[in-house]
Amino acid sequence: MPDLHITENFGDSLDSRFRKIFTTEYGENIKESMIPMLFSMQTTTKNYEMLSGIGGGADVGEFDGSLDYDTVSQLYDKTTYFAERAQGMKVERKLYDDDLFGNMDRRPWQMAINVSRTREKQGADIFNNAFVGTAGNDSQPLCSASHPYSPSDATTQSNAGSSTLNAVNIEATRPIPTLLPWMAAVD
Repeated sequence: MPDLHITENFGDSLDSRFRKIFTTEYGENIKESMIPMLFSMQTTTKNYEMLSGIGGGADVGEFDGSLDYDTVSQLYDKTTYFAERAQGMKVERKLYDDDLFGNMDRRPWQMAINVSRTREKQGADIFNNAFVGTAGNDSQPLCSASHPYSPSDATTQSNAGSSTLNAVNIEATRPIPTLLPWMAAVD
């Protein structure tokens, strides 16, 4: 026989403080998130997303009276499934009623920290496992020395490095953008 759902069994769902505490703390944690600086953020209502890519084009040649026509190729497909995550808490009604020091108000606060911390760890996973583990669309980790150009071109390129991942080494490794002649400022 199923449990009877009665008010005394759902006291915490009748108190608006729990949502407010969770929402406020989660919002504060997300403000400090590194994820938007590292990833393009989009929302979805689907349980999975299918991604695909198209290769880059060739350099533009000088015009000699005829046009060079560019071709691009299909790259890798990737389907990403989103795991459902959930966490709950139970509070005895008597404990909630007798909570003199607000300890039960801190439980939703801690759950908000748990959610934001889990989100940050998921975002950091690609970097924490950049050399082994998390594979990209081409089935290679981010810092692999053997990324194939495309499904139809087995030529490889390397993303491997030997420097520790930190701000100083990223700045030293990042290529300095140069202006092409046609991009230079015109007086």
